[in-house]
Amino acid sequence: MRLSFRWPLLFLCWTSLVSAEPLLPGLRFLPGKEAKAVAQAREFRCSACHQDDLNLDLAIPSAPDLRGIARRLKPDWIRKFLNDPSKTKPGTRMPHLLHAMENGERKKTVEELVHFLASLKGSRPKSAGYRFPLSSVRGKETLHKIGCANCHDSESLGLKEKWTLFYLIDFLQSPLTLRPDGRMPDHQLTQHEAADLSAYLLDLKTTNVKELSVPDNPPVDTKKVAEGRKKFRSLGCANCHDVSQQSTLVAPALSEVRGKPNCSLAHYGFENSTAANLPLALTPARQAQSLIAGLQCNACHERKGTSGWISLHDRFFTGDESLAGAGRLPPSLHHAGRKLRPSWIEGILATPSNRLRPYLNVRMPIFGGSVAKRMTSVLRKADKPSKENPLVEGSPDEGVKLVGAGGMNCITCHGLGKWKSIGIQALNLEDSHERLEPFWFKEYMLDPTAYRPGTLMPSFWPKGKSTNPHILNGNTSRQLSAIWAYLKEPITQPPGYPPPLGKFEILVTDRPVVQRTFMEGSGPHALAIALPGAVNLVFDTRSCNLTELWKGKFIDGYNTWFDRFATPTTPLGHDHLRLESGLLNQKDDGARFDGYEIDGESVRLIWNHNGQESAIRVEALDGFLQISTEGHLAKQTGIVPSAFAGKLRISRSSANPQTLQVRW
Repeated sequence: MRLSFRWPLLFLCWTSLVSAEPLLPGLRFLPGKEAKAVAQAREFRCSACHQDDLNLDLAIPSAPDLRGIARRLKPDWIRKFLNDPSKTKPGTRMPHLLHAMENGERKKTVEELVHFLASLKGSRPKSAGYRFPLSSVRGKETLHKIGCANCHDSESLGLKEKWTLFYLIDFLQSPLTLRPDGRMPDHQLTQHEAADLSAYLLDLKTTNVKELSVPDNPPVDTKKVAEGRKKFRSLGCANCHDVSQQSTLVAPALSEVRGKPNCSLAHYGFENSTAANLPLALTPARQAQSLIAGLQCNACHERKGTSGWISLHDRFFTGDESLAGAGRLPPSLHHAGRKLRPSWIEGILATPSNRLRPYLNVRMPIFGGSVAKRMTSVLRKADKPSKENPLVEGSPDEGVKLVGAGGMNCITCHGLGKWKSIGIQALNLEDSHERLEPFWFKEYMLDPTAYRPGTLMPSFWPKGKSTNPHILNGNTSRQLSAIWAYLKEPITQPPGYPPPLGKFEILVTDRPVVQRTFMEGSGPHALAIALPGAVNLVFDTRSCNLTELWKGKFIDGYNTWFDRFATPTTPLGHDHLRLESGLLNQKDDGARFDGYEIDGESVRLIWNHNGQESAIRVEALDGFLQISTEGHLAKQTGIVPSAFAGKLRISRSSANPQTLQVRW
């Protein structure tokens, strides 16, 4: 049996999550009826049934894979969805194909389709062996942190009645396997993240995954399967979903339905004006807007003509606040086709590579190869990148000086491969040549704020003139060409970096050295003290206690002085002894450190404990540590030798009982 009709828009999207807004939320900020109509036609898969003789670039990968759907999704939900798609899942791209049927006929057809779908066997979920405790709390944090909440309203998803756990875990980990169209991109979730997110979305009351099982295939009626297969082909389902079934539906070309009223067969639960507004052609700029809005890229990125959605979810964008907006917001897509090389755009969209902003918590997902190629082509046509390279005669030897201290000081904010910046950790410049078009690089460097208002990137060449006339005679073109040449192969470290880790030992001469630092054994409140005589100790300024002792070399100061995200420091010397409960006989509570004094070769440490002042004076004598107690501490025992039997040898001065000598 073959049916002909004017406007079949067929799209079964049972494996998608529900959008936060009604149909195609990304289109809310897309100007122009024609651009919206093209985006809708692409999302509704018009070209699956209608020949795109208008050349609107509507081709899109196949709709969700329906194999195994009766185990992934609950059969009762499938019945409800087929009976009225838009009512069951507002915002769905699946049309109501059975709306014209009488209730009895519709019910019979739904049952036949459900049995046919149940006959499409799928593989067992990869996560079936997952046995770690589930956490809905962690799942909710993930949803808000990595960008899910920018498109989805978790309160209205209704997944509890739809999905089964293990298949949802698999889907969230690898959505492109079931949905190659990229409508639900791959956020590179770990299995733990996917499991916790699934627990939250399904509102599971248990944390024990062992209490849950993989559902069996539901039983099927062979007669209903056969009838369901016929309906699947005649209704046009096979036009969108590839399950090895040949469609028997015939539809006219788009040019024949352009300007016509709503679809006569497929209804979407809203007044559909897609066909009426289809253009004869769409400019490249409008095509880019249409594609970006259809894929909901504007949920996270701005671009002229599609902006406005990001502000609605501003609170979910988090990251490194020291980088201002650039530290938490994804980059703008303004001029993206002019800015980025084609291979870089495809790499971003199709693979996990080309991720240069680790300081952003929101994740750039993977959309798949087909979407990547289309987006690359559309952006390049819309933004018209210049084929000219104005930076061809630069000297890398001159460029390395400009990048470093004394030049433009790029290393203050930007890393270069393995070399971190010496200040804030902005975008790493190592892949600049593979990433950027040279013409755009020159334009951006001359006026950064023109491309990203509010950026922390300063302009070193205001009005095209260099602010550093002492380098290359202030020749702007030569300076930019030199930087570009160096960035092609940044193998020489720019001047201005501190010595490498392990080669910045703090030396002690005839006076003590006191260094605030983060010690591995004592934590972030450590005061490391080096005494002349090669005796070293740590005073914990939070507990006001001596917590570490060692001899010989002091510490390497690189992490403390040059690493903004300093890792804990460890002693360089020998005979290191960590005193877990401290050396001084006092409780940790109520102590407030008041400072220190350096007097000759000794250091005096002062603190207040519950309103009473205490102090100790430390100095090195013949390879051992001498401690003199003062104030309230002197009235107590001062030190408890028995607590360190076998590790320390502590003796009291015969001249002054409050002066002790510590050997180890």
